Amino acid sequence: MPDFAHVDDLAGPADIRQCAAPLPSLTAPTPPGFSAPLSNAVAAVLAALPTGLLISDAHRRVVFINPAFERIIGLPPGLFRPGTAMEDVTRVGAHRGLFGPGDPEALASEMLAADDRVGRVFQRRRADGATFESQYIPLASGVAISINDTTQLTALRDQAERAFDRVHEAMAQLRVGLAVFGPDRRLGLHNAQFVNLMGMEDAPPTAGTPFGDVVRAAGRTAAFAGPSGSEFLTVQRAQDRSRASRTVWHRPDRVVVALKSDPLGTGGWTMTLLDITAQSVAEEEVKRRATLLETIITHLPSGVVVFSADQRLAVVNHAYRAIMHGAAASVGEFDRDIVLRQAKAGEFGPGDPDTLTAERMTALDHTKTGVHRRQRPTGQTIEICTAPLPDGGMIRVLNDVSGEVAATAAQTRHAETMATMLSHIRHGIVLWDSEQRIIAANSVVTDLLGAEPDLFVPGTLLDATIISALSRGNFGDADVGKRLAVALAQRDRTQSHVDQRVTRDGRVLEVRSDPTPGGGFVTTYTDITPIRQAEVAAQDAKATAERANLAKSGFLAAMSQELRRPLAQILDQAAMIVRDTSSHPVSTTDDTAPALAQAAKAIIQVGQSMLARLGNILDVARLEAGRFELADDVIALGALVRDALAGADQYAAAAEIVLSVDLPSPEPAIRGDRRRLLNALDHLIRHALALTRPGDVVTVGAACNSDGLTLTVTTPGALMGPAARERAFDPFSPSDDSTGQQAVLRLGLYASRIVLQAHGGTVQLHSEPGAGTSARIHLPPARVLVRSRPGRSMECAGNTSAQSV
Repeated sequence: MPDFAHVDDLAGPADIRQCAAPLPSLTAPTPPGFSAPLSNAVAAVLAALPTGLLISDAHRRVVFINPAFERIIGLPPGLFRPGTAMEDVTRVGAHRGLFGPGDPEALASEMLAADDRVGRVFQRRRADGATFESQYIPLASGVAISINDTTQLTALRDQAERAFDRVHEAMAQLRVGLAVFGPDRRLGLHNAQFVNLMGMEDAPPTAGTPFGDVVRAAGRTAAFAGPSGSEFLTVQRAQDRSRASRTVWHRPDRVVVALKSDPLGTGGWTMTLLDITAQSVAEEEVKRRATLLETIITHLPSGVVVFSADQRLAVVNHAYRAIMHGAAASVGEFDRDIVLRQAKAGEFGPGDPDTLTAERMTALDHTKTGVHRRQRPTGQTIEICTAPLPDGGMIRVLNDVSGEVAATAAQTRHAETMATMLSHIRHGIVLWDSEQRIIAANSVVTDLLGAEPDLFVPGTLLDATIISALSRGNFGDADVGKRLAVALAQRDRTQSHVDQRVTRDGRVLEVRSDPTPGGGFVTTYTDITPIRQAEVAAQDAKATAERANLAKSGFLAAMSQELRRPLAQILDQAAMIVRDTSSHPVSTTDDTAPALAQAAKAIIQVGQSMLARLGNILDVARLEAGRFELADDVIALGALVRDALAGADQYAAAAEIVLSVDLPSPEPAIRGDRRRLLNALDHLIRHALALTRPGDVVTVGAACNSDGLTLTVTTPGALMGPAARERAFDPFSPSDDSTGQQAVLRLGLYASRIVLQAHGGTVQLHSEPGAGTSARIHLPPARVLVRSRPGRSMECAGNTSAQSV
């Protein structure tokens, strides 16, 4: 019977498919004209057929209809009898919907108009869903219509087609590329992932394509570009498909494809392609990590040994062999054998090796995590950490902690020493953590504060110690104490603080708080009561000395003033004698007049010197008493220096010493008390002359910069040590000079220092080998005026206002 398309329902004329191919005729002889019914034997056979059968004659009259025909098309039994016109049969079938929807009469007319001489095959579906196949078979005189119930066959075919559709859909959704090749090596079916992984998206293969053409088409894609791609496809082309095979292909675009070929029983084969890029990357990463782990273990400073689940040594690194020198182990040995060999070698000390081995194996339990230490016969202290592995094995890590043990012992000794020291020093010390709890404290704190013995113990909060001190009255009266307690509780301990506190028993404590790393702080209590008492005594002594010094200065001023009057009268009388002897010459025979004049002049010279000394004493007394005011003169430095040198010129000439001047150009000017500054510079020059040998040069120089003015008086004379330089400014220092000349010089230097300090400046002596000794006067910028150009104003370095000279 010829194939026909499946018909789901009779929704229209298109649902009835007609096969116009001629069908074979019945071989049974047919009565001429069908004028008489079939024989009883033939009728009985045809009636028993499961296939429905209707036979009509050339006049389109029913000759025979069996029960199966009536049952299949849903007709009541016995409705049509022999001799019934086929027109009636056709019209009844149309009205029963056997020919589909539409006008029954039109459908019946269409069926009756068909040529009975042409064989036809129809598939029809009844309203109840049953399907049947009708076949029109032309006879020599008439037509035979056979009907078969195809409901079950149609259902099975529908089920198969749905399953086929589901398979296609599933193949389309697969992440695995799939292709099936038949025994003829032609492509039967494939999915989209196969096309994608083969890189054939632009020209996908079709069913029936020979395998060789598929390979050649793949070779033209980018997925198999290059010599390696061509070689891979050549191997695939020659592959024996009767055997399973698996290959991995690394595409140029870094996609990794696993290609598997499996034979089919029909002689064909399947090809499955899987994108294993992620898996390949993961495997590479695992390999990389394994290599990295092996490298790390190899280079670890700790000894590492790994045992498998059967307690065989699987991994041992170089550090283990170095640490356990003389007791090494080899890969493949059992853990117990290694321990027994070490026990026999005395690794675990004296004793029975079997007993020692059992003890060690218990300590090194493969199922437990543990840490323990032991000392080797070599003196090493090793720490052994054991941990079980997921696969039932164990890892053991060894470290040589000999240095750490020695350091810990040293730290313990140091801590004991520190504890002993802290308990015997006079300072109370408390160490606090970041939560203001006591970490450690010495016993001195309790004694200094008069606190309870159990107050300054580890764990006590700062607030508790403050409340205790407040209750003991160490913060003073109630209101003042409360304010101080609140301030101490809220103090920022990240900063250093120092204050003093008077306890209830009258002790004066210096309390210092300093931050420590980690957020804590340390508090130090120091009993400064003796220091405070000494300070009070020193202040009293200083006040007494200052009063005595003022009294001394007042006495010196008064005595100087008292001595100046008679000395002035003596000078007046001596001057009068000089004038009288000059205006009234005596007789040449009288030798007393020249001698008298000479004596009077000597009296005047000595008196003037004494008057100058008394002036210095009086000036010093006034300076020390603070009973003087500085004049505000604008002084040309060159004129000041030249006037000072003129006053000292006769002394320099008498001592055969050269005076030299080295001043900057333009010459600066200064502001101050000209008389007192001239007197101070004169004292410094006289001091330099006293240190200078005959024939040497005393130089007065100056330098001006942003720091102010420096005026120097330099002599290449004898060097002075630090003590001698400082003693030179002490007018009351004892001296070996019988003439008192050094005392006079020291008094002058002392007066000079006071004058310079009153001007905001300083004066110091400096000695350097090869350079000699120099007195250096320094005046601040505010005292210095600099002449910018000749004929212009002078600009003060410390003040921008201009002053005319």
